[in-house]
Amino acid sequence: MIKAFAGAPISEVAATADVFIKYKCKKGECGTCSIMVDGKWIQACQTHVPSMPKGEAYGVLCREVNTKSKKSSGFFSPQSFVDGVVNNGLGIVGFVKEGAQAGDEFSVRMDREAKLAAIVARKKAEKEASDK
Repeated sequence: MIKAFAGAPISEVAATADVFIKYKCKKGECGTCSIMVDGKWIQACQTHVPSMPKGEAYGVLCREVNTKSKKSSGFFSPQSFVDGVVNNGLGIVGFVKEGAQAGDEFSVRMDREAKLAAIVARKKAEKEASDK
């Protein structure tokens, strides 16, 4: 049991009570944060504590959540490093392949990108000069 003020978001009240409610979209659309109140499943991210008559309690039942702790070492494993190198290598191969297939079109696009970068740099320099 924890005391809460009417109008307080249930998600904040749960956090105060050290109750973990899993969230995903925080818009009330995905249903990840569903909790049971008075026999109905509602979204905790969109629900506030209602006013209750004196002496009555507002009961909330949260689904049990299985939380597995992930070891940070799994991210930096040799396999993840190899996967990253392979994915980046495939990305570079794809970029070069697309550029080769585009022919002159690629050169035109790169020229336009260079002109755009020059315009942006000029405007940035003009803005910095006018700010001084």
